[in-house]
Amino acid sequence: MVGTFNNVVSRCVVGKIFMGKFGELTRKLNALLGEFTVGDFFPKFKWVDFHRGYVKRLVNTFMGLSVVFDQVIGEHKAVLGTQNESQTKDFVDILLRLQKMTHLTLSSTYMTSKQSLRIGMVNGRANQTSKGDEESTRRGEKCGGQKSKIDMEDISKMHYLKCVVRETLRLHPPLPLLLPRETATSIELGGYHIPANTKVFINAWAIQRDPSSWDMAEEFIPERFENSSVDFKGQDSQFIPLGTGRRGCPGMIFGVASIEYVTANLLYWFDFKLPEDGGLGKDLDMTEAYGLTACKKVPLRLVPIPYSP
Repeated sequence: MVGTFNNVVSRCVVGKIFMGKFGELTRKLNALLGEFTVGDFFPKFKWVDFHRGYVKRLVNTFMGLSVVFDQVIGEHKAVLGTQNESQTKDFVDILLRLQKMTHLTLSSTYMTSKQSLRIGMVNGRANQTSKGDEESTRRGEKCGGQKSKIDMEDISKMHYLKCVVRETLRLHPPLPLLLPRETATSIELGGYHIPANTKVFINAWAIQRDPSSWDMAEEFIPERFENSSVDFKGQDSQFIPLGTGRRGCPGMIFGVASIEYVTANLLYWFDFKLPEDGGLGKDLDMTEAYGLTACKKVPLRLVPIPYSP
């Protein structure tokens, strides 16, 4: 699953499979950004982070990423303005063409897609949900019999799959604390005084498990989204896994489409079973590891069995 998303995102962003050193650096960066830093909570003690080597590790990782980015941008700039320019259609090409018109930022689409797919597959096994499997297989058969793959037209009709993706994002938002904000002025909120220029974290994980907004909030129930207008696009305050407003994830549509496409095709090509020594799906450990993005503490191991109608 992870390798598939590596390839999908790499091809879309830079036009080729390009992970290697980049994948290693992004994993390091993800771990570093998820670490506790003294300076974030006690600004007068920022020196502690320098002393323990955190700042040096962070700078070295960013420098490594800068080298990779410079290489990628250089390769794409060499093509712009030549006869091969019309053949390039990846994100880097688009951003370079828009460079003089606007400033765009790519968010954590890669990590969002990868973690959400992984946790979605886990939830399906943990709750022994087979409806999505059946929907994927049945849709493929209705749309041409022995198709080699599910396409986006098929996926647009797979309503239960979309419910599974939304329920996964509700229970396991990719960025549990979203991106930090800073207050412009002092404010009284919920009986607390929050001074101006205070860094504020939005706990999407807690909001989306609030029993006052969700029935059986801790349970994985995709059916709750059937015939529901609540969506993840930032307009519903109780469901903000990808942020809201101007700070919402700009890769939202791409990330969710990738999750749906890969999940549907995995379920179309394979049946998935737990290893013989793995126990029942309901006994799976759903504990999440601490970090910038949500991921399972204990990896999910499944046995893929090629599907044969």
